[in-house]
Amino acid sequence: MPTYDPAEVSHVVTDTSEGVTLRSLGIRKLDEIPDTVPTVRWDWVLSGKQLPREKNAREPRFQMGYEFMYAAFSSRVYAGKSWPTKNGRRSTCGDKGKGTETGLQEGPEAAVAGDEPSEIS
Repeated sequence: MPTYDPAEVSHVVTDTSEGVTLRSLGIRKLDEIPDTVPTVRWDWVLSGKQLPREKNAREPRFQMGYEFMYAAFSSRVYAGKSWPTKNGRRSTCGDKGKGTETGLQEGPEAAVAGDEPSEIS
């Protein structure tokens, strides 16, 4: 996209430093990126594998790697993904730091064990 619009952006892809990324987006802090928008390295894009084409499909579908594995900045590892928790309920990015439902140990490991990678169609 030519300009950063958090209402339109699905992902921020960067292989630069935090400062360069912030200047490129025209913001001052990573916290200004909504938690629904993951900030990933270019490796995440390269992780996509084309899925078999469905009958009558116009566009190919791709299966991408887990976003948290490609987080560009450690403070953004929770962005864009809901993590399963021990009690089976799901907690969202906005829940981080509340109680024991979220945490780096629970989130990514649980997702690797039980969630399917996201698809882009």
